[in-house]
Amino acid sequence: MAYGGIEKIDGVECHKLQITLRGKGGWTLFVDTSDTPLIRRIEPDTSDVPENMPKMKLQLSIVFKNWKLNTEIPDDQFQIPPSDKVGKAASRGKDTKN
Repeated sequence: MAYGGIEKIDGVECHKLQITLRGKGGWTLFVDTSDTPLIRRIEPDTSDVPENMPKMKLQLSIVFKNWKLNTEIPDDQFQIPPSDKVGKAASRGKDTKN
C-alpha cells in the first residue's frame, strides 16, 4: 500500500491510498479525512488490458455518497417473501423419500 496524499473528492478532503495486489492490479481508495473515515471513491486498476485489445482503455470510478450511519433497518429487509412461482428444490445426496 502507498499513501498518495490528500485529494478532494466532491469537495471532501480524502486520503488517497494505492493498494497493489500480488502480481497485477489493485485499487486506489479515497477515504474521508474526518473523524468518520468513510470511503468516498474506489478506482480499480484497469491497466492490465489483454494483448488482443491493445487500443482499449477502461476507466472506472465507483463513488459513494449520502452515507447514513446508525440508522434502523427493519427486520423485513432480511426476509425473502415466499413465491408460488418457485417450486421446492430437489434434494442432493441420499434419497429422502421414505
